[in-house]
Amino acid sequence: YRTVREEIEKALDRQIDDVFDFFDPEPIGAASIGQVHRGTLTTGEDVAVKVQYPGVVASLDSDLKNLGSLLTLGRAFAEKERLDAYLDECKRAILEEADYVREAESMARFNTLLDDFEGVRAPRPFADLTRGNVLLLLPGVLALIVWRHRASPRRWLAFGFVFLVFCQAPQLPFALHNYG
Repeated sequence: YRTVREEIEKALDRQIDDVFDFFDPEPIGAASIGQVHRGTLTTGEDVAVKVQYPGVVASLDSDLKNLGSLLTLGRAFAEKERLDAYLDECKRAILEEADYVREAESMARFNTLLDDFEGVRAPRPFADLTRGNVLLLLPGVLALIVWRHRASPRRWLAFGFVFLVFCQAPQLPFALHNYG
């Protein structure tokens, strides 16, 4: 927990107690680059808090450089420009995936698309409390649960697919626990 606390405080430039009335030190979910915790802001909102493991971006960058070195061996089978373009695209995509500010911006755009759909709550990020390695968001409800009884099966599946692709539902256990 000490590492998580330090990462949050360093990212937000505030003590954790100045941001949260409650912060659960036990993660509710974990992935390869970070974990998700429950929290309650001092303003009263229950939030999901994604915290990236320290050094993830540097490690990814190092691994991608090593991949580039390995790809030089592939020059016997493909053009250098093609391999370089492939590596550049891999680097861009992987490093974008590790950028929580970019993820928050994508969520905000997705929420704009959902504004007209009554009863659908997608995760809503707190832009002022989001940094490259820390993301705070109001958890949403997996749209399939809300729409299940009002939409055709085809629309239900299509909407669910779009929701998962764009939001990736990292906070799903928290959302289902609180709203399900």
